[in-house]
Order: sequence, then C-alpha cells, then structure tokens
Amino acid sequence: MLLSWEDAELFFRLHRSLMCFVNERLGVIPGVSDPEAFGALAPEDRLAVREAFLTNEPIELIEAFVEKNPAKLTEDELAIVASWRHHVAGTFYIFRQLKNYMVFLSSADPPVAYGVVALTEPFEDLIGAALPRMVETMLLPFKDKIIYDGLLSDFNLSFGGGIKRMLNDSYRRAKERQGIVTVLPIEANEARSTQSAKAKKTTKAKKKRRTTARDDQLDTDARSDRVYQFRITLQRVEPKIWRRIQVRDCTLDELHECIQTAMGWTNSHLHQFEINGQRCGDPELLEHGLDDFDYIDSTDTRLSDFVPYNGSRFSFLYEYDFGDCWEHEVLFEGYVPREKGQRYPRCVDGERACPPEDVGGVWGYAEYLEAIADPSHERHEEFLEWSGPFDPEAFDPKEATRAMRRGLPSWR
Repeated sequence: MLLSWEDAELFFRLHRSLMCFVNERLGVIPGVSDPEAFGALAPEDRLAVREAFLTNEPIELIEAFVEKNPAKLTEDELAIVASWRHHVAGTFYIFRQLKNYMVFLSSADPPVAYGVVALTEPFEDLIGAALPRMVETMLLPFKDKIIYDGLLSDFNLSFGGGIKRMLNDSYRRAKERQGIVTVLPIEANEARSTQSAKAKKTTKAKKKRRTTARDDQLDTDARSDRVYQFRITLQRVEPKIWRRIQVRDCTLDELHECIQTAMGWTNSHLHQFEINGQRCGDPELLEHGLDDFDYIDSTDTRLSDFVPYNGSRFSFLYEYDFGDCWEHEVLFEGYVPREKGQRYPRCVDGERACPPEDVGGVWGYAEYLEAIADPSHERHEEFLEWSGPFDPEAFDPKEATRAMRRGLPSWR
C-alpha cells in the first residue's frame, strides 16, 4: 500500500520544510536556501541532516519549528509536524508484506512490529522482493498511519536459517505483546487495540450465543451424525502433497486448524478460504492489512452452511501464507458413516511431507529440494543449516491424526 499522491506531496512538503529548518539551525549542509533545495540534495547529504537532527535534541527542534512556522503552514499541517516528536529511529528488519503495510521489526529487545506504509514506491522496488532485509530509517506518524522519512539505508545482508528462525520468534513475541503497531506513539496504538478488543469481545460473545443455540438445533438433526470427508491437495507441486481428513460439522475457523495440523503447517501466517467466489476469513486475524476486502466471517460459518446436503462432490480454495501463496484445493468427497467409538477429527490417508515454512513458495521449494539433494549445490549447506534434516517423502497419517487432535498451540 502507498500513500495517495496528495498525502505523499503533503508529507514531502512538510518534511522538507522541517529538515531545511534543521539544516539552517545546525549548519550541516551550506547553501540550502529552501525546502525544494533540500529535496534536491543527494541522499547522503539528507542522511547527514537527519543524523544531526537525531543527535541534537530533535523534540526541541520540532517545537522550535512549530513555534516559528517559517514555512507558513496551516494549523493542521503544524499538528502533523508536531506529531513527529513521536518518531522512532534505528535499525529494523523489513520482515513481511501485508496488504496494507510492510512489517518493520525493531532490532531492540523486546521487539516491536510496526506496520509501515510506503510513500510513492513499493518497498519491494526499493529493496527487492527477498525478505527479511536489514535497514536503518526513521518512522513517523502521519494521518493515523506510520510512514518512513523517505530514506532507507539497506545493509545488503542475506540471512541464514538461524537468523530467520530468530526473527520469526521475535515477530511472534511482538504480536503477543502488543500486536502490530500501526499508529504512533505506541500508547495510542495500545488504546486503539483495547477499544478494538472490547468490541471484538462483545461480538464474539454474541457469536458464541448464536453458535450454541445453533448447535443445540443441529444435535437433534440427522446431520449431527454426518462425518465430512475432504481431500486437501497442495496446488502446483509435483509429486502431489495431499491429505484425506474426516471431520464433524464445524466452523471454517476450525477446519483451518484441521488443515494446518494435518498438512504440517505451523499457523505462522494469515489464511483465507474462497468458496463460490466469496472470500472467507477470521476478521480478527485479517484486520491487519486485509480489512478492505469483503470477507465472510469464518468463525461464524459452518460446513453445513455451504457443503451440499445431498453429498455431491464440491471443492473450494484454502490459501495459506500470502507471501509464499500456498494454495490448497479442498475437495469434499462426500459424507461417510460415523463409526461407533471413533474420535474425530482424523487423517485417514495422504502422501509426502509439507514444505518447510518460509521456503519461498512453489519455486523456492523446488530450489530447496534440489539443493538439499545435491551436496555440490551452492546452497546445500545453507538450506541444511536453515531447516535441518528433511525427508520430502515422509508422512504418517497416525501422527497427522495426533497433531489434529492436539490442535494448534495458543490457537484461540
């Protein structure tokens, strides 16, 4: 996601005005007479002014600019500049692209995950598509968003499996502590999250009441004895990686958990279903980056709402990890008799191991398999260090069933 052209122009005008004032006050680069001249400076000169700003009481410099108002800004514009006292500068890992922003993970401990909106160019055009990337920059609040100041210093490093696992762990810890920070200061983000959580709690309580009433109805219906059988096939991968699972009537949210555990994924990324052209997802998870889509609530949609009552075959899409884009065909094969004494859910068949998380999608997985099978491959050691031993042919339906019944850690 990018700023609108109007907002981008506004930001550059305000930021250049402030930095021109800072440069004049601190005497960093001679001969810079106006904001336009500052904008025309080479990046290294603008970095020098930023460094001077950060090391010379930046809040006092902002307050002096607002008081003098040398650029004759409006009150609303001055308020934006004044909000930059809540800037966050330092080293970040550009970690993951979501729909509405890029996740910047702070290098500090405890880690903080910031949702940052690009200015006029997508981040992938600036740093490349391969993530994570280590950069130095300054984050700024801007109209209920977080942006950066237009300067990214890329360390141009590549990371092995150990660092990537550490970053994944840091990202999870950051989300557990305070979610993804999308406004500054962080306290404002926490207040927004608290209000959102209260609203969600009320909504979930209502959904729970509706679901309970509905379940009571279903238990008296013949459908309560039905067992749904699905074949889940990972798309665009050869030879096929697939699972056959059996579940009772449940929500799509619960089916997601069954698919994750049966396949061998770790629930480290967002997901969605697409059924008859309609996207379905958990709005609580999709709120960060995907709330502009029209989603059906997967926590309140049951299999019995859309699977053919007559048992005819029916397929739909399950997508996991919007970066690697793992698409699964979920084929409803029909109803099977409920076996007396049998516990559900269960996995009854399947073939081959699930790809490692964050391997890079279909093409990345193909390269990974080629590399680990060939000791002379230039990335052989790198991939083995990253993933450890991996057998692409390994699969045990009994172990998959045990995983399905254990469920996902910390899920719900």
